[in-house]
Amino acid sequence: MPVGAAVDADPLSEAERAWVDAHGPIRWAIGLEFPPAFIDNGTRGYAVDLIRLMEIRLNIDFEIVRVAGFSNALESMKTGEADLIGPVTTSGGRQGYLDFTEGFVAIELGFWTRSDDLDGHSETELEGQRVAVSQNATSHIWLRENRAGITPVLVDDPQQGVRALASGEVDVLLGGVAPVAYHLREEKVEGVRLLGPPVAHEIASWGIPKGNETLLSIIEKGMSTIPREERAAIFARWTGYDLGPPVAAAPPPIVLSPTHWAVASVSGLLLVGLSIGNIVLRRQVEARTRDLRESEERLRQHADELSRSNEELSQFAYVASHDLREPLRMVTSYLSLLDERYDEVLDKDGREFMDHARDGAVRMQALIDDLLTLARVDTTAEEPRAVDTGEVLQEALFGLQVQLRDEGAEVVWGDLPQVRARKGQLRQLFQNLVSNGVKFHGTKPPKVEVEGTARADGMAVFAVRDNGIGIPVQEQEKVFALFHRLHGRDHNEGTGIGLALCKRIVERHGGRIWVESKEGEGTTVRFTLPVA
Repeated sequence: MPVGAAVDADPLSEAERAWVDAHGPIRWAIGLEFPPAFIDNGTRGYAVDLIRLMEIRLNIDFEIVRVAGFSNALESMKTGEADLIGPVTTSGGRQGYLDFTEGFVAIELGFWTRSDDLDGHSETELEGQRVAVSQNATSHIWLRENRAGITPVLVDDPQQGVRALASGEVDVLLGGVAPVAYHLREEKVEGVRLLGPPVAHEIASWGIPKGNETLLSIIEKGMSTIPREERAAIFARWTGYDLGPPVAAAPPPIVLSPTHWAVASVSGLLLVGLSIGNIVLRRQVEARTRDLRESEERLRQHADELSRSNEELSQFAYVASHDLREPLRMVTSYLSLLDERYDEVLDKDGREFMDHARDGAVRMQALIDDLLTLARVDTTAEEPRAVDTGEVLQEALFGLQVQLRDEGAEVVWGDLPQVRARKGQLRQLFQNLVSNGVKFHGTKPPKVEVEGTARADGMAVFAVRDNGIGIPVQEQEKVFALFHRLHGRDHNEGTGIGLALCKRIVERHGGRIWVESKEGEGTTVRFTLPVA
């Protein structure tokens, strides 16, 4: 959780805060190096500074999704692997799968070359030249739309383009002025010049998956917490990063160095672009807002229908499971009678068949009991109230005392925050998580640690950590699925409902639950609940 000063009022609405708590860290896709927006694998840059400020001022988490090349970053947005991309322009049909915040930075595009024979960048002048461009980046789109006769050499990012230009693999590089200038300096490439002034100025924004109005609103609120003067200071810092002092531009035909172009043009156009882009994009936002208002009622109706459907499904599960108990009880009774009256006449195979039938009846009873418990999560009349989490944990451990004794398990915990919850369901939650931590132990005696801290956003985050066998990476997304089992019944008993029940309980209380694990190094299950 990002560290920052607490604020009196949460900038986010209840629905937005609930979305953040349920979703977890907002995944920001970056195509590795794209200075000065982000450098050093996304650890520094002006976009990184903006993200960190939003983390602190909104009390939310961002997680960087690093991929090779901007094209792959865009693809991660299409596939749902990421929630945010930027800075990104609206060109190239991106409106089909992305929504955009208000623009916050101007991006310049320019042609770069080492050749002394080139004087311009028209299609005729570039005929026969090998022109490099970052695949699916704004520069690639601009080239298709404005120099359609040129077949480019595609590279993953500006750094690869600079290296191709330096090695002679290409004759010309089209790219952002600031990123290319930065990489020229870092790669210590000399003799490269701009073919005239920048050819285009684009306004870039944050990109959000199409239709996710909640996340769009969250990011726009985050940017609104950063005043324009503060943004300008951030941009000024990074556009001048290691690029040398600004030098006045000389009139043609004298050619400016990449350093001079980067500092002189980028710094000024960032501020000018902000003003122009804000006017244009504000109109787009106003139009989008009207559309959102029209769809708001439809979304509310869908939510009501989904709520009714879930309620009916839970009621059906409860009734069906309850009605299954009677015929199962009859099967179990007759199996006991057969065992008592005919044990002496049954041969080895007969007794084995009886054992299998009895084992099946016991497992069916456990499954029905778990399904009933799962169904009752949504149908219980108990209302959430302030509960002592430590007291509830001790009650859960009392119910596990036989298992803890048999396995030689140790459970430790410290001070735990009070939460607003249904006491019976909270007890069930702790019981299931601690039982799993004990059950799936390795060669060492099982040890389970329970921790909990209250956050400034009104939620408490808990961790139930064990020293067991861990969960393979490929299984971690599936562990909360109904009936999903990591191991066969010959390894561990269970119905595959325990963690699904935990997820239902946590989400019923407005929290979220997730797992962190390394195979062979134990598992930590974390979840959030509202503070009392």
